[in-house]
Amino acid sequence: MYLYGDSTASPLRSNFLEFLRDALDFSAFVLKADGEIAQGKREIVKLQSAASQEMGRLEALGELTTNAIGQAPCGAGDSATSRCALGLKRLTDATVQDAMSGVRAQLARSIDEVDAREAAERDACRKALERLMLPHDPWDATGERRVVLTGDSPISMSYIGRAEGTSGCGWAWTIELAVGSGHPFSEPMRIERLVQVLEISVPDMSGWLKKEVKVKPVRLERMVLTELFASDDVVRAKLRMEPGSDAGYDLEVTAQGQVTMTRTGAKEVQVNGPFEVRAEDEPALIELSQRFRQCMNELTRKRLVEATFDDQPFESHAPLREIVERLVTAMAPIVRDINDHSLTPTELVIKRLLGDDRREEIFVSKAQLREKYGDLPDEMKRVFDPLALVPALPQASVVHQPIVSMIPVQPAASEPPAATPSAPPNGAAARTSVSPLETFMATRSPPPPASSQVLLRSESSSTTTTANPDLVASIKKIVQLAKRGQSEQAFEAYAELFSSEAFATYQSEHQRQTLKLLVLKSPAAVTETVKKAHRAASERLRGLIAQHGHAADYEMLGICQLLLDDQTSASSTFSAGLEIERNRDPRSELCGSLMRRVAAL
Repeated sequence: MYLYGDSTASPLRSNFLEFLRDALDFSAFVLKADGEIAQGKREIVKLQSAASQEMGRLEALGELTTNAIGQAPCGAGDSATSRCALGLKRLTDATVQDAMSGVRAQLARSIDEVDAREAAERDACRKALERLMLPHDPWDATGERRVVLTGDSPISMSYIGRAEGTSGCGWAWTIELAVGSGHPFSEPMRIERLVQVLEISVPDMSGWLKKEVKVKPVRLERMVLTELFASDDVVRAKLRMEPGSDAGYDLEVTAQGQVTMTRTGAKEVQVNGPFEVRAEDEPALIELSQRFRQCMNELTRKRLVEATFDDQPFESHAPLREIVERLVTAMAPIVRDINDHSLTPTELVIKRLLGDDRREEIFVSKAQLREKYGDLPDEMKRVFDPLALVPALPQASVVHQPIVSMIPVQPAASEPPAATPSAPPNGAAARTSVSPLETFMATRSPPPPASSQVLLRSESSSTTTTANPDLVASIKKIVQLAKRGQSEQAFEAYAELFSSEAFATYQSEHQRQTLKLLVLKSPAAVTETVKKAHRAASERLRGLIAQHGHAADYEMLGICQLLLDDQTSASSTFSAGLEIERNRDPRSELCGSLMRRVAAL
C-alpha cells in the first residue's frame, strides 16, 4: 500500500515515482525521434520540389534545343543537314530523358535513405518503450499473465509465458515471460512441487453391477499443471493426469475466494463438467491458487513482443508525439496530487507501508526530473508543462526570496507610527498587490537598538560589508517616503538614485541588491513614475550584465522589460540568462525560475 508524502492515503497501487522517472526518459527520447522524423518528412518535400524543378529545367532545355534545331536551315528533306538535324533531335530527346531518369532515380534513393532513417528512429522508439515496460507496468494498467505447457514429448516440453496489459493512455502490450533455472515452471510441474498432499472429494462412477455417480476422494498432487492464467480478479489452472492428456480438472478461484472446478476427459461422460466443491476442500484449493499466483509473479519480463496505441502498432503510429502528450496528460493529475501532499516543495514524495509499523519513503527531486528533458528544444519542453515540475513563480507581492538582508534605520522620534491596515469594508477581499516599498516595510527585520548603517549581505558569501553612506541615505529616504504613503515620490527617488553618476561608483554587489528592492517586488499600479524608475534600473542592469554576466541580472532586466511592455526583449533576456544559469547549476532555483519565465512568454 502506498501513501502520500504527508502519510495520508493514496490510490496508488505501485511505485509511481519509479515509473515517472522512466516515463520521462522515454518521453524525451520519443520527442527527439519524432522531431527527426518530422525533419525527414520536410526533407522529402524539399527533395521532391528540387527534383520537380530540375526536371522542369531539363524539359525546357530539351524544348529550347529542339526548337533551335528546327529553326535552322536544313535544305531538302534528304539532305545531310536534315539528317543531322533529325539525329540531333533524337539525341536531345534521349539525353533529356536519360537525365530525367537519373533525377528520378536519385530522388528515389534519397527518399529511401530518409525512410530508412525514419524506420531506424521508430525501431529505437520501440526499444525505448521496451525499456520502459519491462521493469514495470503503468500505474493504471490492467493485465493478465498466462503460461502454457508446450512440446511434443515430456522431455522437450516447456512452459511459454506471456503477460498482456492495457492502460488508460491507449496502450496495449504483450510481453514474453522468462522462466529461470530452478523455477517450478522450468520443467513440467506436478502439483506436489507446491503442495505435498492435496486430496479433495469429486463425483465419480461407482458400482460393479449398477453404475452410479458417487462422491469419492481424489489425490491431485500427482497431476501436472498444463496451463495457468492469472489476473487481478481470478486464477485459472488446468490440471491433467499427464502432459498431453485431456483427463483432469479445471480449477478457477476468484479474488473473493469463490472456487469452481470442472472435470474433463473422463471415460464416463456422466461425470464430466462442473461440480460443486465441498466447503472443507475450498481452503486447500484457495491456497493452491495463491501459490500458483506467486509462481506466476516470480517470472521475469524478458522482451516486448507487441505494443499498440489506439489499436495501431506502436512503431508505425504517426505522430509519435501524440503518444507522449497522452501519457503526460494522464500522469499530470497524479503528479500534482503527489506534489500537493509532499512536505518538501522541491521534491515529489510518496511512502510505502512495510508492515510492523514501518514505512519506506520514496522521493525524487523535481530538478532531477526536469534534467531528463532539459536538452529538448523549448517547443518540445512545453509538452511537460502539465506536470508542473518547474517551480511556480512566487506571488506577485514577493517575486523572490529576499537575497538582500537589510537592517533599516530607526524611525525618527517625530515620525508617526505606521498605520495598521484595517479590514476592507463590506467584506471585500483584502488587497494582495502592494507597492514594493510597502512590501519591504512589511517584511523588514526589527530595527536595531541604535544604528544608522545599512548592511548588505552577499548570497555567495557570509561577509557583511557596510554600504556607502550616500547609498544608505538614499535608501533611508525611499523607506521614509514609503512609510508616509508617498509611493510616487518613492519611485521618483528610485529613478533619481539609479540615474545618478554616483550609483555607478558603488560596489557591484551593492548596486545589484539595491536594484532588487525595486525590481523583485510588484508595484500596486504601473504608473509613468514606476516605468521611469524601471527604465533607470534597466540601464544599470545592462551595465552589470556587461561587466559580470550574472544570470540573476538577466532575470531582473527581463522583469523590467515586461513591466515596460517589451515582451520580445524580455523573452530574449530570460533565455540568455537561462543558458548561463544552466551551465552554472541546472538544479538551482534561479534556473527553475528562468525556465518558468521563458515558458510563460
